[in-house]
Amino acid sequence: MKIALFGNYQEYSGYSEAIRTNALSLDSVGIITALRNVYLQGLTSIEKQQIIETLPPRILELEKNDLRNVDYCLVQTLPNLAARSNRCKSVLLYAMETSHHRNSNWHEYANKFDAIISYSKSSCAAIKSSGITVPV
Repeated sequence: MKIALFGNYQEYSGYSEAIRTNALSLDSVGIITALRNVYLQGLTSIEKQQIIETLPPRILELEKNDLRNVDYCLVQTLPNLAARSNRCKSVLLYAMETSHHRNSNWHEYANKFDAIISYSKSSCAAIKSSGITVPV
């Protein structure tokens, strides 16, 4: 199996660390992973280079994998910043830290994906109660 994983892993945050961990976990079980960064913070080129120098070497290798013939596109970022690909099954990896998002339009973005994967039962319940119609 081959996947493309898109997310903001080249930043200093817990969210970025989670993306790096997910990429390395997929790789460790033999899933070919093409990793691509999505910049969310306005970093200078010097700051970007400093972060890249701290990345695990295997992350840098996963960035070199090509995007051809991927089975799934996994997008790990906020729904309003995510983009769906028509070249493969697109899955949003998303964890909510609130009980719902009924007062926002995030569900409109998230519903463009083929499915959503979350990390806990409470997060799945929150996602489902927020106007999500795709499988969670």
